[in-house]
Amino acid sequence: MTLPDTMQAVQLVTVDEQAPVVEVRTVPVPRPGPGQVLVRVAAAPLHPGDRMLCRGHHGFRRPVPTTLGLEGSGEVVEASGGLLARGLVGRRVAFLTDPDGDGSFAPWVAVQADRCLPAWSALSDAQAALMLLGPCTAIGLLDEADRLGHKGVVVTAASGVIGQLILRLAAHQKRPAVALVVGEDRAARVRAMGVEHVVDMEDADADGQLRRAVRAVQASCVLDAVGGETASRALAALPEGGDLVHHGTLSGTAPQVDADDLVYRRKSVRGYWFEDRLRTDGIRARLAWLPRLRALSGELGIDVREELSLGEVPAAMSAPTRGTGRHLVRPGLTLAD
Repeated sequence: MTLPDTMQAVQLVTVDEQAPVVEVRTVPVPRPGPGQVLVRVAAAPLHPGDRMLCRGHHGFRRPVPTTLGLEGSGEVVEASGGLLARGLVGRRVAFLTDPDGDGSFAPWVAVQADRCLPAWSALSDAQAALMLLGPCTAIGLLDEADRLGHKGVVVTAASGVIGQLILRLAAHQKRPAVALVVGEDRAARVRAMGVEHVVDMEDADADGQLRRAVRAVQASCVLDAVGGETASRALAALPEGGDLVHHGTLSGTAPQVDADDLVYRRKSVRGYWFEDRLRTDGIRARLAWLPRLRALSGELGIDVREELSLGEVPAAMSAPTRGTGRHLVRPGLTLAD
């Protein structure tokens, strides 16, 4: 296909803790480099991680200006060479953008071929755009619990995208779980999923309910996306030898840990970042994730509540995120649509 020379893209211009600068700019259409493919982007989710990147709190920092967008879906239209890259041409894929490259909030993006997985035909573009980062993080976190020798888990931010995916995957595995939420509306949402043990952390007896639920399911590991006081209360409820696996800081503060828990009750706090696993697993291991992703395919895209054109993204990036759900960027969408 004939590509234009330039395109519109949502770019991070200035990294700033309080007021990052995000603009729609005209930039060159990328061309794939060694081991890369060029994807015509159909859809790309706006993640909390995009906001973290804008504020300088992500695991990697791209030189600015840089196009935002951590993952997406679309059709591979060109490859630079290599068996894997050439084999993807003409196929619809889910992809993760490169840590040191540009993102997916643009009509075209060049990504490493080994950061793509084929999207099966039953998936919509929106579902495929959400196929990797959230679901693979949920899969990886439960694998981490297994590696640490834990069966029952406590899931914070359980009504969020990754929280719901963890709970649904745990149900597939017949793994006992305790769900932590804030607010009765979120508690009702998680109970509607069939989760038996749900604790509203705003309840006056939340800590007592949490301890009773932990004993009931013999939970010994917290999968934490919140940090702060929630992480501290969850870890305190675990038995001796429990682990808190921290994968996000929605509260804006680090996990708070009682020193007695660390020293006398031999509890531990550790971090988990899916990007680390992506770097260490080979392509065969990544393809082995596909059956597990298919098991979650009915839940992919569950929290998409609004589709955005490129021109609407800067305002969405600066809007409050609590309770707003997932935004999906459609590069082909216009304001008139």
